[in-house]
Amino acid sequence: MKRGQLELSFGMIFTLILIAIFIAFAIYVIITFLNFSDKVKIEQFDEAIQEDIDDIWRSPQGNKEVTYSLPTQIEKICFFDRSTPAKGNYSSFHNTFIGLSLEENLMFYPEASGEGENGIELSNIDISKITKSSNPYCVDNDGEFKLTISMNYGEGLVTIK
Repeated sequence: MKRGQLELSFGMIFTLILIAIFIAFAIYVIITFLNFSDKVKIEQFDEAIQEDIDDIWRSPQGNKEVTYSLPTQIEKICFFDRSTPAKGNYSSFHNTFIGLSLEENLMFYPEASGEGENGIELSNIDISKITKSSNPYCVDNDGEFKLTISMNYGEGLVTIK
């Protein structure tokens, strides 16, 4: 057997290294794009839910069923009132949310699933009424979140179920 038959040429080794680098770069780009896509979904959710709340709040009364989509790593969204004690099925989340939140009243669970966002501060909602029986009040992510946004005549703030 000749010595050259068993050895790979420098050109072949260099080519294999370039292919490996190209594949690693392609994987990195795909992962970055998917993470960016999840961040965009969260931003769209933030804008859409506040817009739907404001639509009901501006009217004298109303009731609207809405559906939102969020990334699958967010297992639950939880409406959270920091000024009242924990109660209900998800009361164990209360202390975690207090540690994460200064202003937010809608939190993402589990922690760090919101692509850098712990939660959202929603305005024009009656958070004490939403969390009356369960604080935090959580909704599971079953591929999408279905919520009912409502306000009765004479009320000043919107409730969410």
